[in-house]
Amino acid sequence: MNYKISVIIPCYNAESTLKRCIDSVINQTFGFENIELILYDDASTDSTKTMIEYYAKQYDNIVPIYSTKNSGFPVRGRNKGIEIATADYIMFMDNDDEYDLNVCEFFYNELKNTNADLISCGKFNLDNITSEYTPTSPDGKKRININKEDIIYFEDRFIWNKIYKRSILIENDILFPEGKYAEDLYFTILYLQQCNSLIDVPDYNGYIRHVQEDSISRTWDLKDLTTIIGVDQMIYSKISDNKNIDFSRLYKKEIGILLYKLYSLHLLKDKSEVITYLKHLYDFEKEISFDGTLDTSIQDMANKLLLKKKFSLCYYYLKLVEKVYDSSILRKLYRNVN
Repeated sequence: MNYKISVIIPCYNAESTLKRCIDSVINQTFGFENIELILYDDASTDSTKTMIEYYAKQYDNIVPIYSTKNSGFPVRGRNKGIEIATADYIMFMDNDDEYDLNVCEFFYNELKNTNADLISCGKFNLDNITSEYTPTSPDGKKRININKEDIIYFEDRFIWNKIYKRSILIENDILFPEGKYAEDLYFTILYLQQCNSLIDVPDYNGYIRHVQEDSISRTWDLKDLTTIIGVDQMIYSKISDNKNIDFSRLYKKEIGILLYKLYSLHLLKDKSEVITYLKHLYDFEKEISFDGTLDTSIQDMANKLLLKKKFSLCYYYLKLVEKVYDSSILRKLYRNVN
């Protein structure tokens, strides 16, 4: 059968969330018969594999893949999914999230009406602050057509709230780098570089993320953030020959995130290690000749101290920000949550 969309979901120890995730694909208004669902089990140790087997027996359009060795990252499942997908269009999903029931129909109709190379929509975060999802409809929402020269700077670089053309991925050999955090950043920027047209509908929340902010499922450390800087350098090495790219504009969001994670994930415990990390970030900013202003005043102030090589002062400033960030009341006001 010729499927219209291939949905790729890497799975690992997801027994508590996988049913919700899969059901949100099965129940799409688009019609599940039009969807090829690729489920990659990364050698789970719980009942995830059994759940996938159950669904695969019920539906011919569910394609199960079982790894015998855990890779530690969702990348391998996504890359394998791209390799075997048969539909012209590809979507990604994490095994603890869910789709709005209209999202596949919305994406497909937009592609058929516009032939854009990439369609993106909004996402809704369910966490300890915002605990209830209110469905939205794509009808009547404003479509933003991104100019070709601005596509590379598109700041929404998450992969789950988008639909991709498989032909662009295959023709340009665009895959996720294995064994790296921020693999979606690498994938997205390389894809954006190949796009001639992009439509964004940010007010339609087509993707629902289940975020556990206060019980982070994986422990981050400064080594992880240093690895992310390494991914940024990988991207730069791929596209640095393009003289039309303003690299300060391209990287300002990522630099802000790298500073944000220091205080939001409580990584400021060891001053000497943090300063070593800040120096690494400083070296990267010098490599790309960064001279931009970051989006938030908190991160911009930290970066100004960093670029002046005032590493100790930058550290103490971030420690102060960390104390403010820990207040859920202030965070709620900052995020303008009703």
